[in-house]
Amino acid sequence: FRRVLFRSLMSPLFKQTYADRTRGTPGLAAKVADFISIKTQNPIQQFGKNDTPMISSGPLGRAVPGIRHAHLTQDLSLFYTIEGRNPTMIKLYGIFGHKESGTGNSANIKQQKSLGQQLSNQGFTD
Repeated sequence: FRRVLFRSLMSPLFKQTYADRTRGTPGLAAKVADFISIKTQNPIQQFGKNDTPMISSGPLGRAVPGIRHAHLTQDLSLFYTIEGRNPTMIKLYGIFGHKESGTGNSANIKQQKSLGQQLSNQGFTD
């Protein structure tokens, strides 16, 4: 049995969006805790059926290579990346709805570029 080393890093934007979203969405804090728990045990395990990479050639994928998103609710998704091995680092970028991320049924490329720029400028702390 080999212990997997794991670090979860949070951006200031993640901390802000987490505080904002959990205040208005009952059960969201528990979903985020579940996400972190599952990724701690196995970083590549999917969190539900809607835990997928963003298109690498799209605005978000170009701004933050390897960016993924996992649905927490029907509208809200947690944006993150997985990097390295021993330790594996999960970088939590933020929690966004489809409209503000530009990823709704009709994609908003301008909004995706804007969010991509914001995400690419984030720093991370434990």
